[in-house]
This record gives sequence, structure tokens and C-alpha cells, in this order.
Amino acid sequence: MDNIFKNLKNFFNNKAPFNNQNQNNSEDPFYDNSPIPQLKYSNYTLRKDYKAICEVLNNDQLFCTRFDTIPGIFGRANKKNFEKINKIKKRSNKNLILMFESLEQVLKHINLDEKQINAINIFGKFHTSFKILKSRVKDESKENLYSTNDYLVFRIYFPKRWFFPQCKSGFFCNRIFTCTSALLKKFGPLYTTSCNYEGKRPRKLPNRVISFAKENSIHFNYSLYWGNTLSRPSTIIDLEDGKFSVIRKGIYKRKIQENIQHLLASRN
Repeated sequence: MDNIFKNLKNFFNNKAPFNNQNQNNSEDPFYDNSPIPQLKYSNYTLRKDYKAICEVLNNDQLFCTRFDTIPGIFGRANKKNFEKINKIKKRSNKNLILMFESLEQVLKHINLDEKQINAINIFGKFHTSFKILKSRVKDESKENLYSTNDYLVFRIYFPKRWFFPQCKSGFFCNRIFTCTSALLKKFGPLYTTSCNYEGKRPRKLPNRVISFAKENSIHFNYSLYWGNTLSRPSTIIDLEDGKFSVIRKGIYKRKIQENIQHLLASRN
């Protein structure tokens, strides 16, 4: 038995794909000198998936996985993908949610006032999506942040380590979040929408999401899918009306409404 564990240890520590100590950490978001075998294994798996999704996005194609709420379709923000996603979902050109990596990335594309930034800092941790006027988009971003209406809806990726309660060390789920953040930082914002046809319920189970991806020739990523387990879409609030009206009730709707009440009460 001791020899078996010794051989496994040698395999993980010495075999090429798992030994990433020679990687350049300035280019690789999964760089890690850790001698722990699991870290090297998770890094190797996610590095392959990261590169695969980068290739998909570089070719301006779509992919299905789950980021921080329910499974969805993702693609780079532009008019071509906007129309392609709506065609797949068999609906007229309906607005799509834009997903950003951080508030700093949002501010590179959209002009927001102090009250709106404060609201994003309060509600963002509840996976909230925000509705704003399209006129707030900066001139250099208007072509890519496409919309058929006079408004946009966006949200910021907000991972939580407790998505994987059985993974107490956080070694795998933490790297899933690293992968997702790296993709959004490099290619974001990305369009995101649920995996379903118009009028049908969103697909959540892996086999149904995979089936949807195959039906529409969309790349499916399996590793990222298991990093996030929330079962409802995001709640959408209006950042323009001054009352933070809830447009769509989704995940954490009660906590969001409580915070809205506190925020409005503090202004009076």
C-alpha cells in the first residue's frame, strides 16, 4: 500500500502536464509553484479548458457553461453575436445581459454617477443585474455594447468560495473562479443569457444544457460548469429611476429588497 501512494506521489510531482513550475506567471492565470498534487491537476485541467474557450472567443463563437448563476450562453459583445444568440433562442432581438469582470471594467465602457456606483457596490454581491440608459455608454464602446432599445442591462461576476462546500480547501473551485475572471478580464464584457428557447424554461441540468449546446453547435465547457451552483437567474434593478425598482425577481430577491429599503430610508 505504501508503494502505491509513493508511486502516485511521484506521478503527480514529476509527470510533465502536472508540473507547471516552469510556466510564466505573467501570461498564465493558473501559474502555481505549489507542490500539492491536486493544485497541479486542477491547474492542468483548467488551463486546457481556458485555452479552448480563448480559441472559441477569438473565433467569435459562442460557448455554454455556468459562471455564477444558472447555466447560460456566452459570447463576445458585438452586433453579430447579439443577433446570433437571439436567433438560437428563436426570439426577436431582445436585450442580453452584459457580464463584466469588475466595476473597474464597467467604468471603462460606461459613465456612471456616484449614487449608481454606490448601489453597484451594495447590490453586486447578490449577483444583481443593473438596467441603465444606453446613452451612458462611452462613444468608443457603443459599437460593441449593442442594444436594440434605449437601455442596457449588465452585471459583475461575483464568485463565492462556498459554492463547493465539499471542497473545504477550495483548491479546485478557487481556480474555476480564476479561470472565469481571466476570461472576462481578457474578452469582457461578454453577452450572457439562459440556455432555453423563447417561452421555455431555462435548462439547468448538465445533460439538458449539453443537449441544447449540441442542437445549436455551441461549445460546451464542463469544468467551469461545476464551479457555480446557484439555481436562479439574477435579479434586475433599475439604476435610472432613483428608486432601484426591481424589474425581474431572481436570486437573493429578499435581501436585495431589504437593502433597497435601507438605502432609500437613509436618503430621507
